[in-house]
Amino acid sequence: MTTIALPRVTFALFAYNHEPFIEEAVAAALAQTYSPLEIIISDDGSTDRTFDLIEQRVRDYRGPHRIVLNRNPANLGIGSHVNKVIQQSTGELILLAAGDDVSEIDRSREVVHYWLATNKTLDAIWSDVRLIDAQGNPVGTLRSPASDEPLEAQIEAMVPALLGCSHATTKRLFLQYGPLREDLTYEDRAFAFRALCAGGVGRIDQFLVRYRVHASNVSDGLRVSATKPDPKTKLRNHRLHLQRQLAVFLGYQADIKKIDSNIHDASRLHRLSASVSRSIAENAIERQIHSAKFVDRLAGFSRGFLRWGPSARCRARYVLTLLSPRLWFYLSDTSVMNWVRNA
Repeated sequence: MTTIALPRVTFALFAYNHEPFIEEAVAAALAQTYSPLEIIISDDGSTDRTFDLIEQRVRDYRGPHRIVLNRNPANLGIGSHVNKVIQQSTGELILLAAGDDVSEIDRSREVVHYWLATNKTLDAIWSDVRLIDAQGNPVGTLRSPASDEPLEAQIEAMVPALLGCSHATTKRLFLQYGPLREDLTYEDRAFAFRALCAGGVGRIDQFLVRYRVHASNVSDGLRVSATKPDPKTKLRNHRLHLQRQLAVFLGYQADIKKIDSNIHDASRLHRLSASVSRSIAENAIERQIHSAKFVDRLAGFSRGFLRWGPSARCRARYVLTLLSPRLWFYLSDTSVMNWVRNA
């Protein structure tokens, strides 16, 4: 009987000021049932006791996994931190995990089996997740937003479906496209876009990660937040989101230049490039409209409201934010806006 050699896998745990949660995250990483497994635990210059707790947790580990510890002297940010860890990894497949989440002990095994079942063709794999609060109590579930649209349609719509907290990628994809943008925060979208252009994506219909919802979520908790922010906070988060989104679009634009070997259809490549350029232009309009300066809001209003295509909801938002950037957020949760939402 022929024995199939199992691929070497890297479990990459990223930590930053995760003192209340890091021990549980590290314990889950060390308990992974798959082998051969390399576990890289990397702290991005935490200012609390995160790294001390990591060292304590792994000091007496005598299991089968290879443990690599890294501590950045200064905070690099998500894009640069991910680049550093992936460059350092030795696995064919890389599972990404956050220091405030908890991976089920069979996560690595299930992801590898799924990948092998597709003959290692996929470059991004993720699963559904359970939501927990700061104390670890279950508060719901989050299903993958996997689209039924063809892959090309997903790319052109600029909404690659992927849950970053349960994401796995391949080392070959990283080597093919190179490092992520250093200012990137939404790294999951970047990996999804690259994977859609390369080997494809896949979703495991299992709950393999417990995603923690708390006040310090880097993602701002926009989709799963248990709190209802005030209009001022909503506006600040929206401005921050637009800036982060711009970095994603600029990353797409750079990646397009590297995919002619995968997309031989010139017309498809042209459509994809045009879609990214359109997204960047619309992002610029949105940032102007939500600017703190009235002259910028006026410029954004003229560029957005008067162009062909915006829905009634968009046009209403442009008018309201021209008067006051917070006005839309004051009214967006009221019944007054129901007709706009349905327009």
